[in-house]
Amino acid sequence: TWDFAAQGLPDLQTMGSYKVVLWHDDEMAMPQISGAEDLLSAYMMGGGKLIIGGWKTASAIGEAFWQRFVPSIELYFDNPACLISAESDEYPSLEVDPAKMAPVWNGMLPMVYSFEGDFVEMYSGTFAPDSQGIDKSIAFKQDNLIYFGFPLYFMQEDGVRALLQALILELLGTSTEDQIAKPMPMTLKAYPNPFNPHTEIAFVLPRAMNIELCLYNLRGQKLATLAQGEYPEGTNRISFDGTGLSSAVYLLRIQTAGNSISKRITLMK
Repeated sequence: TWDFAAQGLPDLQTMGSYKVVLWHDDEMAMPQISGAEDLLSAYMMGGGKLIIGGWKTASAIGEAFWQRFVPSIELYFDNPACLISAESDEYPSLEVDPAKMAPVWNGMLPMVYSFEGDFVEMYSGTFAPDSQGIDKSIAFKQDNLIYFGFPLYFMQEDGVRALLQALILELLGTSTEDQIAKPMPMTLKAYPNPFNPHTEIAFVLPRAMNIELCLYNLRGQKLATLAQGEYPEGTNRISFDGTGLSSAVYLLRIQTAGNSISKRITLMK
């Protein structure tokens, strides 16, 4: 471990001796990551894998860092206590730890960043009503960067431990003789969301397969079939025009022979 407050900023040679670095910023008032952007950028550009989490780190990082590593990102901030849990299709669920919550937080985590952009979503959040983070990502992957919009320390320990073990194995990889190809999960995203009236729908398939992508209202009535037929492995994109629809929340659903996933999208005219 390295204590930034006590030891100062490590040099690149020290960081470069580690394949994976976890940066946890526990300073609420003035996140310390703002003084480390050049170092972290050089570390990742040299092939290092970086996991970032903590209080308000997203606003402390400069625009140049985001443009270099996640150019499409949009940031959203909820200052009041609002985050109840973090949910994922691939990783362990993370629940807030009541023992670490301040009484005024009412069992929810404050000062949470959420994100939209062209990245791989890791977690979405269960939020208090009217929070900006609803239907957005609160943790994502982009090349050598894994980013959390909240401090992992305040989540229950068992879930965080299982998550970090999985991430480290994923980032370090396995030896050739032990390597087993892990299929990518099927995912469904739309960006921008909310939108008016155009959005791009992206879905990732673990292999080539027949799919049907449909749009529904919240009563479950099918409004349109947006894509149908065989699509290749990997990321597929289609454009959606909501000109003929009213402002509302709609449901995208992609269905295959053995799986289906849904995503809420919001049209705001």
